[in-house]
Amino acid sequence: MSLPLTILLLSLLLVVYVYVLYPLMLFILTLNKKLDIKYSEEELEKISVLIAAYNEEEYILECVQSVLECDYPSQKIEILIGSDGSTDKTDEILKELSAKHDNVSYYRLERGGKNSVLNYLSDKMTGTILVVLDADCRLKRESLLQTNSILKNKIGCLVYSVEFYQNDNNTGSKGESFYQKYDSFLRERESLLKSNINSLGSHAIRKELFKKFPNDKVCDDLFSLLNTIKNNKKVLFSKKINIIDVRERNFGEEYQRRKRLVGGGLATIFSFPKLLSPTFGWTSLFLWSHKILRWYSAILLILAYILSFFILDTTIGYVFMSFFSITILLSIVGYLLEKNKLSNPLKLPLFFISMNIGFVEGIIQFYKKKQNAIWSRKGLE
Repeated sequence: MSLPLTILLLSLLLVVYVYVLYPLMLFILTLNKKLDIKYSEEELEKISVLIAAYNEEEYILECVQSVLECDYPSQKIEILIGSDGSTDKTDEILKELSAKHDNVSYYRLERGGKNSVLNYLSDKMTGTILVVLDADCRLKRESLLQTNSILKNKIGCLVYSVEFYQNDNNTGSKGESFYQKYDSFLRERESLLKSNINSLGSHAIRKELFKKFPNDKVCDDLFSLLNTIKNNKKVLFSKKINIIDVRERNFGEEYQRRKRLVGGGLATIFSFPKLLSPTFGWTSLFLWSHKILRWYSAILLILAYILSFFILDTTIGYVFMSFFSITILLSIVGYLLEKNKLSNPLKLPLFFISMNIGFVEGIIQFYKKKQNAIWSRKGLE
């Protein structure tokens, strides 16, 4: 067997492991397991909801209202909002909210990034449970009661499942929704075995487990999750405990977000090197399989594609080259349809190729140390 063929087969085997064998393994190992979640209204703790907002005039009002409308005593809720140098009407809206509600506090800060804002707000909080909520997310009426009930004993962090509530039909929205359904399956199965190691942003954590975010670690949610696990507490994810994401997602913005999450995710994971050791058992397996190998599988696909041209005389080389070339071609056509706002039946190949390109760019950002906490949906600033 030639060297190019050997490397191609190994690369494809790793890709198949990440996307097929690993999920299948989780499914088999958790067949007879289920999450036993009990809700109780006893011993309601004070909950501090922290929101970092940058130019969120379109979303911030309804976000805060969703917290205020929760079935939870208002005297046991405090909402702390930091405007990260917003240049739209976000500050104006927040001033009105803080004047109207005693449990809403607003702070105008210089542009420093989400991590910096959350670090500042954490010094102001007085609750025993901290909820980090994105401005484009909405709590459900039962969300805080669920949070209070779950964050007891061995469970130190709760990751909210996210429902995507959008009317748009573009690739960014449809692709992300499909991807998150697949990812939610993995998160829930990982929770059944040990602890979830992935988040979409909004999460809750006990105050004593919260650690301030280093400014160069853009993934605040992942940082909190891994710090919880490091302190021998469980991170729970369940599709039964969900919030609503209302932001319309376009293709370009989702591409930038994916790139940022990979760069920041790698920086965050490698700040907890001990968790990658086999001595951490399931957590180590989850981080390698669900995170690191998935992101690096994009590079393996590129490597396999290049090598396939050197072994076109073999069946696997020819078949893979043909299949991947067609996928790339379809994604280009899909991109042109998307760009010109035409009906696009090629959303899946476009999302798959763009997602993997985003993975590669995120990895490059990580090695160039260009990831940071100051970003907009158009990219890093």
